[in-house]
Amino acid sequence: MRPDELENLARQAHRALTSGQLDRGLALTDQCVRARPTEPVFYCWRARALLEMGENIQAAQQARLAVRHGPEMLESHMVLADAAAILGRKLEAQYAFREAIKLSRRDPGVLATYALFMAAECSATLGERAAIEAVEADADSSYSWTALGIAQLRRHRHAEAETSLNRAVQLDADNAWAKMNLAVVLEKMGKHGTAQALLKLLHDDPQAQGFVAAARQAGTGSAVKRPRTDRAGYVKRFSGSSGARTWTYHAKWIIPALLAGGTAIGLVAALGAPGVILAGMLAIPLGVGWWIRKL
Repeated sequence: MRPDELENLARQAHRALTSGQLDRGLALTDQCVRARPTEPVFYCWRARALLEMGENIQAAQQARLAVRHGPEMLESHMVLADAAAILGRKLEAQYAFREAIKLSRRDPGVLATYALFMAAECSATLGERAAIEAVEADADSSYSWTALGIAQLRRHRHAEAETSLNRAVQLDADNAWAKMNLAVVLEKMGKHGTAQALLKLLHDDPQAQGFVAAARQAGTGSAVKRPRTDRAGYVKRFSGSSGARTWTYHAKWIIPALLAGGTAIGLVAALGAPGVILAGMLAIPLGVGWWIRKL
């Protein structure tokens, strides 16, 4: 397949994925992979699509291929961390998150995502440490404060957890995870009326429906159990670090790189250059891709 044809195919795949046509996007991305089987971005696209479709085992397999072919690419590790976390493979998720933190140079969004995972699903002590680092990196991150509040709740430091979770809600009134855990803290502190009022506010939030139903089934005034983090819901809303690393993140560099490859080959063909020049010109798309990836 010529580079210009691959560029056009990648654009079509990207357009399908961003418009929610996941089956079509996957089929087009499969063709991209067959044309360029070592390009990690295409595996990332497939993994993200499969996560949205609930095909989590296949998504993890694609994410591992992305890491194999793109070990220095942030999104390869982020999508693997998300897939592994959804599957309950905590050690694999932790390793992937740590690699992503290094590659992102401790990006606040990546730190917040890691902290929420650690606080909710791993050691509360380690989760608190990760959350403190995330808050220090960005004191205005609602999800960093949520992670800190969850860790403090799990360590039975309810007054501190209330303060942290209140801060999270102040920063983002739509943060359902903060409000659900705050309701638990309020119940444990004996503030039943405030907890029930908060549950009423959560009633119409789709992310909190299961939690609200369980709380009501337990009965008014009964202890409300801490909600489990909905990893699939979290990934769907915040795929990647702070939510910016979605399909568009990679389109900004992979498609121009393919275009550069087509231009290089076209110039060589037009000039009738010898093989050694052809080899040099073929390096152009790789250089352009690397340079744009760093932006």
